[in-house]
Amino acid sequence: MTGSVANDVTEFDLARLRRRAAAEVGTYPHGLRPSPDGRLLLVANMKGESVSVIDRAGMRRIGDIDVGDAPVQVAWMPDGRHAFVSLHGEDAVVKIDLDSRRVVGRADTDPGPAQIFVTADGSRLLVANQGSAQDPSSTLSVIDTRTMKTITTIETGRGAHGVAADPIGRFAFVTNMYEDEVAFGRTHSSPLRG
Repeated sequence: MTGSVANDVTEFDLARLRRRAAAEVGTYPHGLRPSPDGRLLLVANMKGESVSVIDRAGMRRIGDIDVGDAPVQVAWMPDGRHAFVSLHGEDAVVKIDLDSRRVVGRADTDPGPAQIFVTADGSRLLVANQGSAQDPSSTLSVIDTRTMKTITTIETGRGAHGVAADPIGRFAFVTNMYEDEVAFGRTHSSPLRG
């Protein structure tokens, strides 16, 4: 669990329902995801410009990766060698290499990218573009994970926030914050329907 006030990540023992360990991270941690093998945890530090890398075995921070302004969420490639970070402050997503711990690719999105999801085959990155409360976005960007080129942009609904896909990556599901609905549709067609 991320602690945005304490700037830490806490691990809980679910069998005993108590805190097990905590690791200090960057400023205002928000989105986090474990690596496919479960050994690492990436944490997006939303009021900073980095993601923190946590060794889950000892729940200790082993480094930070500079990514850009206002990182919101992370998503891993299935092989665990690369991951992606949405940058709400730059209207972009970046691809990071975990071996070198640096940014190796970038794609522009519509305003305010929030949650992101990599399809099971690793070929596509789905990016929900939320925008802001004053000026909501309403799209899903579909990005080729190899080239970091946008394949298509799909209309969803105002304040596109959460995103997931079916196991073969054919259908996407997007929660729309300012319409109280979930949109769904094919990842290669437009628009998604509520």
